This record gives sequence, C-alpha cells and structure tokens, in this order.
Amino acid sequence: MEQRANIKFCIKLGKTLQKLYGDGCLARLNVYNWFKRFKNGREDLNDDERPGRPEASNRAELVEKVREIIAVDGNFTVRMLAEELNSSTGTIWKILTDELG
Repeated sequence: MEQRANIKFCIKLGKTLQKLYGDGCLARLNVYNWFKRFKNGREDLNDDERPGRPEASNRAELVEKVREIIAVDGNFTVRMLAEELNSSTGTIWKILTDELG
C-alpha cells in the first residue's frame, strides 16, 4: 500500500520508485501496472476486487463456522464441510488440524 502511494507521488514528481526503495521495491511489472493506473487518473490505492473465494481475512469467521458445524454433527467429512462453507478442502483440513486440533 505504501509503495502504491509513493508510485502515485513519484508520478507527480517525475521520479522513480527504485530510488526510494532500492532492492525492496515492488517488481517492475507491478510498478508499471500501478504507474499506468495512476497516470490514467486512478486515485484508489487498494486492489481491485476479484471474483472467487474471499481471502483469509474471513478466516476467523470460517473457523467459527467449522467449529459450530462439527459441534452439531461430528460426522461431517472435510469435503462436506468444504461444500457447505464454499471453501477448499485444503483450507478446511488446515482449520481442523491446525486450529481445532
């Protein structure tokens, strides 16, 4: 986020991001993409929304839903939980093993 804001700032100054961040700079393709967006008038620094499953930001909510379901019926399989919660079997497996033991 910080580097995106600085890309926007650098455009206005006519400077490069590489001078600010050195080796810690975003990949060149990402810099070009954000540069193009800001040059075309974009103001928002956040990623565009993408279709698909939500990111891990809802993980705590997902863990709680898994906990509730298995408390009611412990016979649910990983696949059944994944289908019920619109998640991947890998994510459900990790929740069951890593977070719920």
